[in-house]
This record gives sequence, structure tokens and C-alpha cells, in this order.
Amino acid sequence: NSIMLWGRGFAPTFDFWGLLSTTHIVGQGYSLIKELAAGAAVLGACAFWYIRLVKKGVDHGDPKYSQRGARMTLGNEPNVILGIIFTMMIADFLYVGASLSLQHAAEGTPVHWAWYEPFGSALALIFSGAELSQAPLTVLQHIGFWWHSAFVLIFLNILPFSKHFHIITVIPNVFAYQRRHNALPKVEDLEGKVEREESLGINKITDLTYKGILDLYTCTECGRCSDNCPAFITNKKLSPKHLTLALRNHLYDTEEAMFGKGDTVTDPKDTADAPAAEGDGTVEMYGNPPPPAGAYFESGQVVELVPNIIHPDVIWACTSCRACEEQCPVMITYVDKIIGMRREEVMMKNEFPAQLQTAFNGIETNGNPWNISAMDRADWADGLDVPLMSDTPDAEVLYWVGCAASFDDRAKKVARATVQLLKQGGVNFAILGTEETCTGDPARRGGNEYLFQTLAEQNVETLNGYGMNGKRTIITACPHCFNTLGNEYSDFGGNYDVVHHSEFLNGLIARNKLKPTKKVGGKVAYHDSCYLGRYNDVYS
Repeated sequence: NSIMLWGRGFAPTFDFWGLLSTTHIVGQGYSLIKELAAGAAVLGACAFWYIRLVKKGVDHGDPKYSQRGARMTLGNEPNVILGIIFTMMIADFLYVGASLSLQHAAEGTPVHWAWYEPFGSALALIFSGAELSQAPLTVLQHIGFWWHSAFVLIFLNILPFSKHFHIITVIPNVFAYQRRHNALPKVEDLEGKVEREESLGINKITDLTYKGILDLYTCTECGRCSDNCPAFITNKKLSPKHLTLALRNHLYDTEEAMFGKGDTVTDPKDTADAPAAEGDGTVEMYGNPPPPAGAYFESGQVVELVPNIIHPDVIWACTSCRACEEQCPVMITYVDKIIGMRREEVMMKNEFPAQLQTAFNGIETNGNPWNISAMDRADWADGLDVPLMSDTPDAEVLYWVGCAASFDDRAKKVARATVQLLKQGGVNFAILGTEETCTGDPARRGGNEYLFQTLAEQNVETLNGYGMNGKRTIITACPHCFNTLGNEYSDFGGNYDVVHHSEFLNGLIARNKLKPTKKVGGKVAYHDSCYLGRYNDVYS
């Protein structure tokens, strides 16, 4: 529509060579869509003004929101943007109404309401009823034209410096979204990078990928991510929204240091290497509503993100559930950035919670995070006569038990019940027994990529040795094992057909291999675990 207006600034009858003329069905369709869209924009601006100015972004009917404050970012900038949008639409109606009045006056025909220009023609009827002459109508036409055209240019200049820049970056950000969101990217040449002391994760803002930087520009500050984050809901320092805003603010603050001034462009990797001392040149980030205290900071220097911009507690509060990413309307990724920061803290700085060191030691020594002897891994199966893969290498199905079901007393019940059902269903299956070890998922999510890759290569060698690579089925009850075996081991030469035990057993029931004998009454709550549901779309 702005192009149409600018064209008519040079030629009042400009209508794309007759194609968009209101005497043509295509032009009438265009005009109707344009007017309805403009009307919707006016109503939307009014609705959001009400939410921001009257309700202050808080749903007073829900105590959950009232206690935590506004979800979205409040302030003057969004209200100004809404004002620009509102007045641009009103200016367009004003231009159309005045133009129609002048056109009918020139043709000597009475003004009438037109279905394809419902708001503009209605305004023309008002002007006709007021018996405005040509002079004031011309003034109104010029006001509508110049107001709309000028604010289009002003708006375009505001965009790169405001949160509204997302209307430019959202489309490329959506196209850049990795559909393989259920797997973390493999760190290539890990040992070589360690020897060369290269960054293994995200240490500075310059370590972000192009998609990571595009994410920062695309954030709409709606707050849906934080509103659904279990860490934020339970008053941890992590707020996915404020994490993104802190990184975005730091990106804006350091763009001259990263890319040079004027026409001089420098390699971002050549910027200052020495991190600023904690608190040196940094100030706590402000927000409305404010972020968790003492968690997010701002600095004009290219500093280490943790702890200068992001407090360490922020990255260690994340459960990697991806609830934030599922709720984000513009497909921003959060977990990959957080895991990247963890990887830097663990493998380059050796700074991480002491409890995690216990888990790392257990996984490295005995193949489980509780450091229970690996020789006890198959004790859960005592008395069940469960076949081992080493004894029955022709088994059609491998039951991958996992650490929890091997060592946790409550989870052992799941493993024993699964085995009993597999036997009742006549499934030719086996387990690895003491050959099984941790998949490495806790190590990878904890930032220890080296330990994960070591375990992945070991497990892939074991599984491929039994011919599991794409030929036979692996079932598991652990959502984390399910995700790692099925989605992450492919980077290490392990391409497996992995099925969750619930789906496999359901298939046995569907084929009448298993027949339920006891009716379960009452209501049942199904727990769609994060790594099963959000990561792999297994909900029923």
C-alpha cells in the first residue's frame, strides 16, 4: 500500500497499470484486503494499548501472573510503535476517503458506500454529509498521504534500533531454524581444539553462530518463553527472555568493537581477548518488569559472557526441557546457547557445580551418574532369566535398560515389568547386561562433550558389533536414552531404529500379542516427558 501511495505522489492515477484499479476485480479484491488489514491493525493497536497501559501486561484474573508481574516487556518504545501503526492506518483511511470524495466531485456523481473500500468510502460519506468543498478535501488528502508516507520512512529507520526489528528478521530466522532440534550439534575435531586451546562452546558474543545472532534480533519480548520455563516459574535466576535480551544488548553495545567504525571492518575474532574483571565496566541490566536480581549485566567491552554478562547460576538452572522453544512464536533457540556456555565453563575453565563433578566421575568410572559398580548393572533382572545379547546375538530386539532402570529401585520395577511383558508377547529380545553403559546424555547436557563423545563411540562400537545399525530394533523406557540413541549417535556412525517401550508394547497390544486382563478404572494422568514429547513428538 505504501508503494501505491508513493506512486500516486508522482501520478495520482497510479494503480499498477490498471491491475489494481477499483474498476477491476483484482483491484477491488486488493482494496478490500488492504482495508480489512488496516482495520484489524487499528483494533489490534487499541487492544495492545489497553493491555500495556491499563492492565500493565498482567492478567489480573490469574494469580500466577499477578505474583510474577507482566510477562511482556513494558515501556515507552512499544507504545510509540503502536502509535505509529495506528496513525498510519488512520492516515490511509483519511487519504482514501478524501480521494473518493474528490473523485466523485470531479465526476459529478454522488458519494456512495463501496464494499471493496468499506472504511474509506464510509469516511467519504461523512465528508459528503459535512459538505466539505474541494479545498479542505485536498488538504485532508495531502495530510493522509504525507502522514502515511513520512511515517513509513521513519518506521523503517527506527526498526534496526528497536525490538520491532523482528518484523524484518523473523522470516529468515524461521527459515534458518534447524528441524533437527532434538539433537545437539557435534563438536568436530574435539581433541584438536583442546590441544590448540580453541573455544569449545560459547565464551564471547563473537562465538555465536549466525543463527544465534539472528535469534537476538528476532526476539519480540513477548515473554512466552519465561512464562513456561520451569526454572523461572520456581524463582531461579534463569529467564529465557532476559537471557536473550542481555545477549542482544551486549551485541548492540559491542558492535563497534566487533566490526570497527565507519568503513573499517575488523575480524570479530581479533577483538580484545582479555576478559574484563567481574564488575569492571559492567552494570546490572534494567528491564520493565525487571529481570531476576544479580543475574544479567551489560558491558560495552567484548568480555566473557559468563560471569560478566550472564551469572553462572543462570546457565546451570536450565533443565534443557525446551519448553521455551516450543512456546516461542519466532523459533528462537535457547538450549543450544546455554549448553554452549556450559561446555565452555566445564571444558575450558573447569568451573561448574560440585555435584556435577560427582556425576561426571561416576559416568567416567562406572558408566552411571551415581558411581555404582558397573558389575551391578544387570542385578535388576535377577530371577527373570533375561537373555544377554552376547548369548543370543540373533535377537530381533535389544532392550536398552538405561542407568535409572538399572540402579534406581523405583525405576527397576519398570524394567522388570517391561521384560515380563516382552516375554508374554513372544518377543525375541535380549539385553546387553554389563556391556551396557551410560549413553553420555547427562555429560553432554552438563557441558562435558569429551566424556559424551567417548561414551558415544564406545556404545556405537558395541551396538554395531551386534549388527544393530539400521537392521534391528532397540527399545528403551528412558526418554533421554531414546533421544540420544535415535538422534545423536548418527553423528558417530550409529543409525538405529529406536522405539520407546510404551509404543512398542502398544504395538503388541494392537497385534493381539498382549491382551490386557485387568480393567483400570478412574482417571489416568499421562506424563509426556520433555525428551519424549517436545524432543520427539511422542505424546500418545
